[in-house]
Amino acid sequence: MVTVLPTIIAIDPAASTGWAVGDYGPGASGLLVSGSVPLVTAGHVGARFASLEDLVRAKLKVFPQTRVLAWERAFHRGAAATRYHHGYVGVLSGIAARQVLVAIEIDNQQLKVIATGSGSADKAMMMRMAEKQFGTKPATSDEADARWIYFAARLQMQRGLSGRASA
Repeated sequence: MVTVLPTIIAIDPAASTGWAVGDYGPGASGLLVSGSVPLVTAGHVGARFASLEDLVRAKLKVFPQTRVLAWERAFHRGAAATRYHHGYVGVLSGIAARQVLVAIEIDNQQLKVIATGSGSADKAMMMRMAEKQFGTKPATSDEADARWIYFAARLQMQRGLSGRASA
């Protein structure tokens, strides 16, 4: 009998959204799969949010053993970027609540420290360190960030710091 471990879906939400899925717990193999996908950005403003929801729901169908949804914490970087990012976080929080998943938000600076040891690391460094840590080169910086979000959430779950349950 094959034991299926619980998984974490990690999302780096943006117009080009990075995603990663990995397992956790005793005997976990780590990162299972990752990638990036452009969200629908033309037309109705809500198309971005619907596109993100479609992406996460598709991953949940493939990985029904998911227990954690993790993403980059909302930030303040100019009007449009902040508006969209807060909307993405709303979508992710809603999915986590409806699916009764643990929701973990990872601070961008914390992510950089975990990946590189420096809170001011640039995208190129994050990508190099992701390749070194996970064994394959990420296609985009968004994919690299999603891998690191997975890694940070996995550490948090293994330490028993489960974030906030979204029930």
